[in-house]
Formats: sequence, C-alpha cells, structure tokens
Amino acid sequence: MKHFDLNIDKILENWEVFHAIRELIANAIDEHILTNTEKPHIFHDDAGWWHVRDFGRGLQYQDLIQTENPEKLAHAHLIGKFGIGLKDALATFDRRGIRVLIRSAHGDISLARVSKHSFDELVTLHATVAEPSESTMVGTDCCLDGVSDADIEAAKSLFLYFSDTPAVEESRFGSVFIRGLESASIYINGMKVAEEANFLFSYNITALNAAIKKALNRERQNLGRSVYSERVRSILLACQSQAVAQALSDDLQRHSSGEAHDELSWLDVQEHAVRILNTKRKVLFIGSSDIIQRPDIVDSARASGFQVLTVPENLAEKLDGITDLQGHPVTAVAEFIRQHNQSFQFRWILPAQLSASELVVWQNTERILGYIGGRPDIVRDIRISETMSSGTFSTNETLGLWEPQNGWIILKRSLLCNLAAYAGILLHEALHAKYALSDVSREFEHYLTKLCRSLVAQIIDTKNETSGPMAGYASESPEAQRLARERPRFWEYLLTAELLRTKLPEVRRKFERQRMGLAEFPTRCISTEEFFSWVPSKVDGLVALAQGLATQLGVVQASWGPPGQPGDAQKIWRSVNDFISLCDHLVEWEKDLAATTPPEETQRLKNSMKGWTEVILREMEKVPVELFRPFQNGAQPTSNVKIELTLASPSFDEFYAELEALRKRRSFPIA
Repeated sequence: MKHFDLNIDKILENWEVFHAIRELIANAIDEHILTNTEKPHIFHDDAGWWHVRDFGRGLQYQDLIQTENPEKLAHAHLIGKFGIGLKDALATFDRRGIRVLIRSAHGDISLARVSKHSFDELVTLHATVAEPSESTMVGTDCCLDGVSDADIEAAKSLFLYFSDTPAVEESRFGSVFIRGLESASIYINGMKVAEEANFLFSYNITALNAAIKKALNRERQNLGRSVYSERVRSILLACQSQAVAQALSDDLQRHSSGEAHDELSWLDVQEHAVRILNTKRKVLFIGSSDIIQRPDIVDSARASGFQVLTVPENLAEKLDGITDLQGHPVTAVAEFIRQHNQSFQFRWILPAQLSASELVVWQNTERILGYIGGRPDIVRDIRISETMSSGTFSTNETLGLWEPQNGWIILKRSLLCNLAAYAGILLHEALHAKYALSDVSREFEHYLTKLCRSLVAQIIDTKNETSGPMAGYASESPEAQRLARERPRFWEYLLTAELLRTKLPEVRRKFERQRMGLAEFPTRCISTEEFFSWVPSKVDGLVALAQGLATQLGVVQASWGPPGQPGDAQKIWRSVNDFISLCDHLVEWEKDLAATTPPEETQRLKNSMKGWTEVILREMEKVPVELFRPFQNGAQPTSNVKIELTLASPSFDEFYAELEALRKRRSFPIA
C-alpha cells in the first residue's frame, strides 16, 4: 500500500458535494469520448454506494499529478484539461465526510490523512493506492458512500449528456437548445458553466476560443457573459433553420417595448434572423416609424400575402440592399416598392383611341386639376392604360398610380366611364405628386382635407354665383367677403390686407411646428462632399424664393389697378393665394434643411442656416400691417394713398466666407 500526497487540502471550500460528483462525471464522459467505448453508467448498488463508472483505460495514481493533460488539450470537445478537477473533488469528498473508493485494473485508490514525508507533525490528505481488487476490470469505477440522491441528480443536471432535450440546431461553433422555464443555460462541451435569466435560448459551445480557454477556471462555473458572448453570437449567426429565425423574429417584435431577450440587442443577430426569414417566406421588414407613416405599404403587403414584421429603426436602416441566404434581396420598404412597381403591366391608350363618351371625361382633365392650382410642375404626363397590374403581386385592383421616376400619373381606362370616379383618382394621385406624400400620412390627410374644403367652397361659389367678383370668396373671412362685395373706398388695399391677415397665421403655424420639431418627415445623411454641393443649391433656392416673393408682391400691387381705376377682386384673390403658396415653399425649404444631416465637421455651418426663412417670414408678416397703417383707428384718407411693398432678403456674405474657409481645409470645390 502506498500513500500519494495530493497537495490540495483545504481549497475550494465553497464546493458542494454535487460539484465534486460533477468532476467524476466529467472525467467519465471525457474517457468515453477519447476511447470510443461504452457510455458511462451512474447507478446505486444494494449496499447504498453510488457509482460513476466508465469503460475506458482505467485510472492510474499517476493521473492524480497536477499538470496539463496533453491528450485532453489536443481534443477540442473534452471538458477537463488540467488534471486538477479530480483532486479538488477528492478534497471536497473528504471535507464533507464522503467515503471514496476508485477502482481500476491498475489499483484501488482511497483517501487517508497521513503525515507528510519527513514532516510527521503535518498531516495532509493522501491518496492510498492498493493492489487492484479486480485486476481484469475494464475502465474506472468511482464509488461514493454518503452522497444523497439529490446530490447525484444535481450533478447530472449540469450535463447535457443526461438531458433528453434535442438541439434546435447545431453549428460548427455549438448548438442551440430550448431554454429552461426559469433561465437559460450556457454549456461548454456539454457542461454547464453559467445561467442567463434573459437569454432566448440555451447554448452548448463546442468550439472554444482564446477568451473561453483563458477564463475556464478550476470551479468551472459562473463564467461572466463577456467570456462567451462572442461564441454565442457565432452560433446564432451560423444557424439557418426556420425554428431559430422564427423565435428571433418573434422576439424582435418585442424589441420596441423593451421585452426582447438579450440576444436581440446584437444588431448582427437581428440582421441574420432577417436573412433567414427572407429565405424561408414572404416577409416585409419595416421600421417602427414607417409602420405608422406608411400604412399604404403595410396594407398592400398584407394583401399580397406578405407577413409584416416590425423591426428596430437601426436595423431597418441596414436592410436596404442586403441579400438573404440564397442571394435574393431582403424585402425592406424600398425593395417592396420596387417589386410592387415592377408588378404593373401597362397597355397604353392614346386619346384618339377613346370612345366619344370617354373622350368627354378625358377632356375635363386640366379643369379638374385646376381645383388644386393646376397640374403640378413635377407631373410630365397623364397616361391612360387598359391594364394596371398583372394580378400576381396583389389581389387588390389598382385604379391609379403616381410614378415619380418618369413623372407620370397613370390612370386605368375603366375610370373614364364616370366623371366623378375619374376626377377622384386623378386628384388623389395629383396630391401624391404635388406633395410627395404617402397614403394616410398625416400630411396627406391634411392636404386632402384642404382640397375637400376648397372644392366645397368652389362648388358653393359656382352655385351661388358662377362668375363675377365673388367667385372663390365663400371660404374667406366675412370681412373679406364684405370688402369684395361692397367695394368701399380703398377696398383694394383693405381686401389685400384682410386676405393676408387671415392666411399668413397658417404659414406661421406650420413654420413653428417645423421649428419645434413637431412635423414628421423622412431624414437623410449626406457626405462632406455632398454637403459642398447641397449648400449652394439650398442658398440659390432661398434666393429664388425671395425673388419670387418680391415679384409676386408686384403682381399683388398690379391687381389693384392703375391709379384712379378700380381693382379686380378675382385678381387680388388669386395673387394673394399665389403669394401664400410661395410662403409655404419657405416652410418646405426649412423642412428640407432639418431633414438633412451632414457630417459632424459641417454641422455648425449647416445650423447657421437655420432661421434664414424666419427673416423673410417676418418681412411678409409686415405687409398686412403696412397696408392697414393708413387706416388705423378708423382713419379715412382724403387724398390718394400710395403704398409700396418691399421684401428684404438675408445676407449670405459671412456665410459664404465661412463655407469657403471650410472648403479650403477640405479641398472640395464649391459647385
């Protein structure tokens, strides 16, 4: 009988009995893998002893030497590496009062406390090595007396080896499993090393990277997430099954409410789930803002058999242009619109091909567009098609389409059977073209309401007075109607001032909504090089607007008529409305400025452009004040009154100097 000093007394005192049993099981599983022998047995004998039995080469006392095991280090899928786990287990058993007997053909090993060699007063834990009780025994039998059934079950629960839960999917980095009810588990080569309360899946990592190898400690438990998160991501990114993708996509739906599991905080995992789902089925991936702003796309997608999946905004921004696992484009909003537009098939009909009744309706086209101020400049052509869609993309019948790439409004021929139907669809598509808005957006509803209000007013005007100076005044203020009808002295000035007084506050309201960030609009990012081309075009556009407003003020003045002669109420009304329309373009200029995000180095210069339209707007708001000035407090001038309207523009000299300095630093030419 020999005594072998384990040199490991009183360490890992926080270990429970099941931790020590875990090490015996791990060694048995490793031996099974190394020798390709029968699977380990764990059983309880009639004498009350528990056994952990493998059928490998049999344990030798030399295996208790604390050193790296080259054989195990060379094998990627083993649990133990350093040979220290068994000695930790033996020390724990001794400390917990558990009797141990390890049997193999090489000898029987038990535990005893004896004096260290040459130091009689130092008593330490030794392995007692005796002759084998069964010299023909195959493998190793670790026998334990004093452990409970609960200890055994707790130890076995740390191993996938004893679980009958199948993997959801396997990859070269590891496997994905359904998580437990209470938490998810992280396994390394089949042994649990951590638990995750908010993971969607459990994982078994089989391809260990440097971080995991370095962090695996003697306790082999409670590893921090930073150690294994990269490998968990690798496992998920290697998965291609619909089961994994569907679970991830379902979890994506909970992202906006903050209820998603932690894997869904990784953008590359989100993107991979999208790629898999796009491969497996028809899905439209749409950002949370588009789901609100583009209900037309959502309805069209659902009618076309697509599942509509809401994804986080930062993910939605990445999806345009990427492909799925089969190389097909991922169906984000831009791709869906492209597919939708490609689904249309047209058979053009020329006016000469129309029937007499159809031609009567067609000839009202420009008159109908007159209700929104005429054909929008962006509309190059209005076309009639016998067909609109192949019918394979959507089951919904499409009657009209605004095609911005060519600047066409396309209408189905069947509309020409009914003037009301034709007019309704024509105006609907014309509003899309004029304001570049989608169906059911707040802005589209606003302009649609405005159109309805205007149409009703004009219908009433036409019914009450089909021609004459009052046409168009039904929707104006009572004072404006009185001035246009009664025409007192200086009525032209007072009418112009009254129309501007009631219309300019609406421009101011839209301007303030824009300035306070309450208006909704899509944003875009531009590069530094694009910034140097964009800025001059913005400045030129504002200068053109200012010049247009100044010119329009001259048109307003001309509507008053020559000195000594009466003005024209209809011309005054139209000229003021055109003036207000130009004012609305100022708000659009400011909106485009807010929607454009240049690089950080140019932000200060871009921000200095804010408020330029405010200068012009304040000048406009002075116009009705100046018109009313001669008539303050009921004054009635006895002589001719001369009023000249002017408009001041902001100065750009200092801005251009700073732009030029920035251009020189960046070496970009100004367009």
